[in-house]
Amino acid sequence: MSFYKFFMDGVQVDDPIDWQDLEINFTESAELPGIVFSQVIPASFSGSGYAILLDAFETAVCNSIELKIKILEDGDYSDIFNGIIFLNNIVFDYHKGIADVELKDNSFLAKIQNNKDIKFKIDVARSKNDVAITPVTARDINFFTPSTGILNYPDVECYDVGETLRYLVQAMTDGELEAETTFLDSSGLVFCTGAAILSNGTDGFAPTMSFKDAFEELHKKLNISFIIETPLGENPVLKIEPLVDLYEETDNVTLEGVRVVKGEADRDKYYQLVKMGSLTFVEDASGFTFPSPTFLGTRQEEFHLLGVCNSSEVLDLSAQFIVDSNVIEDIIVNSVDTYNDNIFIVQTQRPSIDSATIFDEIVDFYYNGTLMNKAVSDNYFGSVPNSIAKFLGNGDDGFIAQKNTEETITVLPGGAFYDIEPVEYATEVSDPNGNYDNATYYFTAPLAGVYSFFASVRYYVEGLVRSASFVSETMTIKIELVRYTDNTFATELETISNEITYSLDAISTEINAQGGLFLDVNNTVRVRVSAQKVVATDVSGQNVSLVLEDSTLAPTGSEPQFRCVATENGGGVYATYNEDDVRRYLYTIDQCPMSATDFKSVVNNIGKYLGITGTITKKGWIKELSWNPFKQLADIQIRSKE
Repeated sequence: MSFYKFFMDGVQVDDPIDWQDLEINFTESAELPGIVFSQVIPASFSGSGYAILLDAFETAVCNSIELKIKILEDGDYSDIFNGIIFLNNIVFDYHKGIADVELKDNSFLAKIQNNKDIKFKIDVARSKNDVAITPVTARDINFFTPSTGILNYPDVECYDVGETLRYLVQAMTDGELEAETTFLDSSGLVFCTGAAILSNGTDGFAPTMSFKDAFEELHKKLNISFIIETPLGENPVLKIEPLVDLYEETDNVTLEGVRVVKGEADRDKYYQLVKMGSLTFVEDASGFTFPSPTFLGTRQEEFHLLGVCNSSEVLDLSAQFIVDSNVIEDIIVNSVDTYNDNIFIVQTQRPSIDSATIFDEIVDFYYNGTLMNKAVSDNYFGSVPNSIAKFLGNGDDGFIAQKNTEETITVLPGGAFYDIEPVEYATEVSDPNGNYDNATYYFTAPLAGVYSFFASVRYYVEGLVRSASFVSETMTIKIELVRYTDNTFATELETISNEITYSLDAISTEINAQGGLFLDVNNTVRVRVSAQKVVATDVSGQNVSLVLEDSTLAPTGSEPQFRCVATENGGGVYATYNEDDVRRYLYTIDQCPMSATDFKSVVNNIGKYLGITGTITKKGWIKELSWNPFKQLADIQIRSKE
């Protein structure tokens, strides 16, 4: 009984020549951010395979033949490769009776790679080869005037981004490949054209775009990626989700006794510079509602990445599709028609409400707070092992202050929050321009712009107990950066907060909050810490205490601080990130034994851990995998956090 079988359009054929050297590859796509079957596998068929190919070629050269490779496992044959042979790529040697072919996978490479740049008008119900498919449903979205926040532009023709990507996959594959995207379906994001915004109620302005256009634009804003789910099955699915959701921290296959392993920094994850923002935006925002501040706007910007990693790589997240609130305002208020052919991405409240989301955190009112440069930074820099900075000038309106007194919050039973505000940071380490008041513990903005703050406290808890059944009482601890209109602190405008759950089983000693705020002149910022005794775990009915420590008890470098680390006129460090969250190491394993069962499990669960033991013990996610089914050997690269 043969260990392998080859089938063309369901008919078993003679094994190809030198098929023992055949290798099946998975790798990250060179052009789109995902992991796919990618290799074009050369093969040569004679005998019955040659006859089928020649007959098909002479019948219809612009056609294809499906090829399957099956392997014997537990007395039965199962698929290890589903491919396709394009007849116009075959070279026939009529004298020798040999057909040289290229085997392409039947999911990504054959169906998407060659068609990803084809543009489709997304309300048309036909695919590239005139197959009937379902067009994207138009949604009438209610837009608002930014200066008033009134939803008075009720019927802008828009299209959900998740439904659009599914349509584009169907359109370029003639309905043969499905796409799934839970994240985009619930995101509330829509596509529309400038002409649709201007027309306000006139239909017929559906965008025209390719899969590559739509996917890359969303990728640059949201850090989405894709995998081919169950590529060895009969119905592979293109799964599109945020990168962090596609790569699960779940064990799948562990290869034991691995000897030949090389480790290095994953250098293509280390960048020298990041570019953000939209290529189209209102340059002079003075006549518009949104001030377009540094880091909190959508204008095109460049930020340095801190660190000495000997890298010249640039992470270019500059986007073609328009997200700028002022451009939308320009169309609505000034009836500007120069953006008619542009495609916009707009944050809405869909699927629950057909209206654009009204943002008011920075000013009243604006569009697309979830698509601005700060949001892009949040989406990306858990996957890039650097902090980002921008140095704008010589101004220095920042400060650093440390906590040198102990403070206590008494927390009563009953589930209410009890707080201290302001937290006392009385020791000034640095305050060049005198913007921080170390007697009443607040910062005053000397000019309008973006300011990036960091605040931390160290603490301990007194009074928590365990029940007779050893269930620990629990506290919720929260730290907030609070923005006020002025130093009367009568009007609270917004907060940036961080919250943790504390128990005797999860002891921690520090909490911090950080982020950027747009401040008008004389706006103030101070720190609030609050705590709550969780009712569900209250077994003692007693008060507990949250004690905020002074800096003398903290390890050097971990002193509790309140500081402004970046300003509109001087720049600084705009966002910091934890390296431990980043897949930053690369391990290469050569000629590692891998059974067909393990191979299928790996590729059908490509987003889960592949582990290795032997010379070292590591786990990570596949970057590249090349497997020889005859030799049952694999060359592997995995990305890892450890």
